[in-house]
Amino acid sequence: MTGEAYEDFLVRINFTDPYKVAEAICKPAPAEGEEGFGYLDVARDATIFDIGCGPGILARLLTAQGFTSIDGADCAPNFIEDAKNSGLYKDVREMWFGKGPDQLPADLKNKYDLVMGTGIFMDGHISAAGFDEAHAMLKTGGHFITAIRQYYYVDGHEYGYKERIQQLVDSGRWEIIKTWTFMRGIAGAEDPLFREMPSFMFICKRLD
Repeated sequence: MTGEAYEDFLVRINFTDPYKVAEAICKPAPAEGEEGFGYLDVARDATIFDIGCGPGILARLLTAQGFTSIDGADCAPNFIEDAKNSGLYKDVREMWFGKGPDQLPADLKNKYDLVMGTGIFMDGHISAAGFDEAHAMLKTGGHFITAIRQYYYVDGHEYGYKERIQQLVDSGRWEIIKTWTFMRGIAGAEDPLFREMPSFMFICKRLD
């Protein structure tokens, strides 16, 4: 699937997570009584890494808002090619995440002000070790943001996403500073993968 076809597909299934994540990154928190997903209002010269970047949807949204230093990685060669050709990234590499920080390239550690990703923590994608990798890539004080289907982020799920996040918090390495829940998907869709469902978006801050 080409990058353009992939983005068209996401629009058709109402996969809104990238747009919510981009808003949280780009905009300040809404005033009391106003609606919106803004929160971080990240400096436009911040160093950013896009995990599972695909063809570059998040980078396109951020570049349109003035961001200038975005790197990314994906495991799909066709998406890597699209991302490289987009001109949105300073560096793009083919890479699998979820192996743990010990397997993370040294040049990616302690480097970024912000690490982001959508559609990456789910069946057949990145394991809970990906949270440790995101932590390792951040500078101290940096932020990680993602959105995940709510049913993956529950106690006792086989992938252990919620438990691993809590372990990082309990060990003093991360702080969850903001969470949101919003609906996405298609109401009444026959395929359960595309049905309307809640997504859980959160921001963690690296403390150590």
